[in-house]
This record gives sequence, C-alpha cells and structure tokens, in this order.
Amino acid sequence: MPSNHSLKIKYSSGLHISDTILWLDTHHKGDLCFLSHQHFTKKLKGNRILTTSMTLQLSGKPSSYYQSHLTASYFRPFNLGSYAVELFPAGHIPGSAQLNFSQNEQTLLYTGHLNLSPSPTCKPGHIPKQVDILILDSTNGSSKLKIGQGNDIYRHIKQAVEKLQRAGKYPIILSDRLGISQNIIKAWQEFDFTFSLHPSIYKYCRAYQKAGIPLKNIKRLNYSDPFKGPLQQLSIIPADLLTSPILQKAKNIGTILVTEPQNPLFQPNNSTFDYQFSLSLHTGYKDLLKYIDQVRPKKVYTFSTLATEFSTIIKKKFNIDSSPLQKPVQLQLPNLVPSSA
Repeated sequence: MPSNHSLKIKYSSGLHISDTILWLDTHHKGDLCFLSHQHFTKKLKGNRILTTSMTLQLSGKPSSYYQSHLTASYFRPFNLGSYAVELFPAGHIPGSAQLNFSQNEQTLLYTGHLNLSPSPTCKPGHIPKQVDILILDSTNGSSKLKIGQGNDIYRHIKQAVEKLQRAGKYPIILSDRLGISQNIIKAWQEFDFTFSLHPSIYKYCRAYQKAGIPLKNIKRLNYSDPFKGPLQQLSIIPADLLTSPILQKAKNIGTILVTEPQNPLFQPNNSTFDYQFSLSLHTGYKDLLKYIDQVRPKKVYTFSTLATEFSTIIKKKFNIDSSPLQKPVQLQLPNLVPSSA
C-alpha cells in the first residue's frame, strides 16, 4: 500500500521538487535544472541543465557555459531514475517547454511561461491530460488586462508604422530583445520592410534563422547614421534603451512601444511614445481558465505576477485548492518519491 509523502516545494524565482535532483528555472549548482526557455539562461550559468535543443541554440552559449546539458524533444517521455519526465510545447517563444513529472500514476506539471495563442514564430502551448498538481504561469491572470494577441495586433502596429511614414517620420519600434521583436518581423515578411535592428535583437534573429525560422530583410543598426533610410525601412531597439543617447539625439523620428502589459513603460495616455501596444507572449485570462478546465488538476500553484489574485479566482470558479507560490510551501502528494530498493 503506497504511503503518503510530504513533498516540499522551494520557491525562489523557480521551484525545487524535494527529494529529487530536479530544480525548475532555478539556479542550484550540482543538481539538474530544468530550463523552460531562453529568458532564464543567465540564471543557470554553471548548472547541469535539462532543456530543448532549440532553447540551447537560442542561448548562443558555448558548452562550457553550463556544467553539462541534457536536451529532450517534445512528446518523447524519458526516465530520470524512477521518475517519468516528458516535455510539452509551451508556446511562449521557440523552444519553450512545459515539464510533466510523474511516478506511480501521480503527476506534477510545471508550465514555465505558457502561451496558448498561436504566434508568428511558434505554435500554441500544448494542453495535456489531467494532472494532480499544476504549477501555472499567472502573468495575465486578470480579466482587467487588455492584451494583444493574434493577427489583429500585428496589423494595428503596421498601421501605426505607416502613419508615421506618411507624416515623414522615421519609425522606431521599442520592444524586447527576444520574442516580440522576432514575432513582428516574421508577421510582416510579406510586406517587404527592411528591419534595422539593435545588435542584441539582431543576434537572436540570426539564431532564429539558423534554427530554420525564416526572418528576411534584417540588418544591424548603423550607429553612424542610425535612423535614416528608404520608406520601407524601420528600426527595432530594446525598450529599456528609451533614454539612451542614440534616441535622445535622434530627430524626426516616431516611436512605437510594443510590450507586455505589465511593463512599467506601458501606461494609458503615455505621451512619451507616438503609439503604444500591449502584446503578450503569455496566455490570456480566458485561455488560462480554459487550460485549467481541461487539465482538471487537484491542486494549483500559481506563480509570476498576479499569482495571488488568480489563485483566488481559481478557487471560486473551479472549487479547486489553489495557492500562490510566493514563499516556501509544503505539498501533500502520495508517492512522488523514488521507490525504495
């Protein structure tokens, strides 16, 4: 007869599944760290990592950056000792993955950063079958958030670019280094734009190309004369460089902010930018509810922004035990430990 075991989950920008060697997007030298997507690469320098080959390629790091690495494909179960592990697409950026962890028919699913909407560069996240414990990205866990996803948002951004061009201004999109910027470029491939890119964005575009994701008409930003060019040219630079000298000295430019809704730069009626758009690489509120409804977990732990608010919503809508992961907690789950010899 199986015995109950108290499973401790440590939370510090990620998770550790107690009595295992597995940590989730968390630095812990010596144990095995699951890297759900490239955005967490810096945290895991010097670690032994488990990830997808695409995430490893996007990191652009030499093999010496990590202590060692193990790559796995989606939907290909494998064993870590007595545990069964399987990766599913997360839909956040190319290579992003969810981790399904199980033993003796008990399952724990960690979503990483999840996106169930299709994007120009990757397919939607996978919705698996029922699990016992769900550790869920709650970044957009509020019905009050207005986020852009799907083809319409890229069409609206393009219209803003064209309005600036008609006004005789050189359009500059301020966005992230990896994710949204590449999605914009991919979404507009048919329109013959030339994209003049900040080096940090250009680097990831080249990684996408090497991985088989076509991004055409891209070039590095020319710092000697950065914001001039033909009518169909525009620049994309990181939003956190808004106050950099290269922008402060520029003349006759128009700026378009495209970012996650939680970015402090994204504010209603913000006159800093000519246009601003909320575009998210995380699952929207309605799709989060759909995900929970289909996965039907017995217990949900929420993480990231809005974890507390969304955990309360889960309790009310689904009558499921739910808690935000903001400090170390202890879970009760039978048999999620290696079998004794």
